[in-house]
Amino acid sequence: MRGKLLTQDYLDEGIIETAAWTALDPAQVSQTEARLAEIFEAFPVSGTPNEAVTEKDLIWPVLEALGWEQQLPQQTTSGRGRLDVPDVLLFADEDAKKAAQAEPQEQDRFRHGTALVESKRWERKLDRAESRATLGEGAPSTQILRYLSRAEVVSEGRIRWGILTNGRHWRLYYHGARSRAEEFLELDLAVLLGVSGVQPELGAAEVEKREHFLRVFILLFRRQAFLPDPEHPQGWTFHLQALDESRQWEERVSTDLGAVVFKQVFPKLLAALIEHDPDSPDSLTVPYLGEVRRAPSGSDNASASCSHRRARLSLALRTFSRVSVFARWRARSAWSRSSAARLARASASSCTLA
Repeated sequence: MRGKLLTQDYLDEGIIETAAWTALDPAQVSQTEARLAEIFEAFPVSGTPNEAVTEKDLIWPVLEALGWEQQLPQQTTSGRGRLDVPDVLLFADEDAKKAAQAEPQEQDRFRHGTALVESKRWERKLDRAESRATLGEGAPSTQILRYLSRAEVVSEGRIRWGILTNGRHWRLYYHGARSRAEEFLELDLAVLLGVSGVQPELGAAEVEKREHFLRVFILLFRRQAFLPDPEHPQGWTFHLQALDESRQWEERVSTDLGAVVFKQVFPKLLAALIEHDPDSPDSLTVPYLGEVRRAPSGSDNASASCSHRRARLSLALRTFSRVSVFARWRARSAWSRSSAARLARASASSCTLA
């Protein structure tokens, strides 16, 4: 799983509390999973299927299994030539598609659409351009952003969502995102379905919580997620509701983390600092705390510096190991055990640890 469109905490926990998740019929989920597995079973994942085969035998059937039955292929968003042509224009229903087909100009058909799809051959890299690609095509991720920008204009703001896929990895893009290049959601559908012959990425969330994220995939990529919710006061789609709730979860986690740090972690750090620093005074003083914070490295204060660094290093490592909030954060960030090891080596080069 990749991308920053929705926060990890929301995808792990918040989405479970939504009405859409609760309303998911287990029998329907099982039926959809069985159909998706059937599609992948018939597809040569161990071979080298080209883009046309990937589209026909994998991507289009998956879209249909998600409720996207009304489609128009190869509709240009440009009034000139065949520039900026996404592979598929998706429609909410048959009436919308008929209205689109009645438009003589292809670009005007986007006013009746719901989303667009850009598809690539099986397992093609989505963030890398290929030397054999058509001139100006660029990386697939660049293409979908360009198509979305153009589609948003010609559809008069009706189309703001796009799907980019190579059959295995499915990405959801939102034109209104603050950083569209980073704020997408990618799920590995082949791993979610346990497809034989597909190697999951190291530490992939799709492996650890396969059933959960398969439901997330169905919920976010199915047709209903792109349509206005009649139960919502403003008629927001599920996607818009998810974006709003994801931000709320981010604020909640930040508040909870701040409370843990300032009310629990910092007092324990100070208490342990006194315990591990033989030069600490009987009671903490402002000058002493300032000296610890600065941790001077000059020759005149080498002993004190080493003492303080030993205490700070020991405390940092034990805190990251014992405090559950930090442990979760460490698992998702670059500040991992390797970073802690580099900190230890840097401290050891300045003084000898007892």
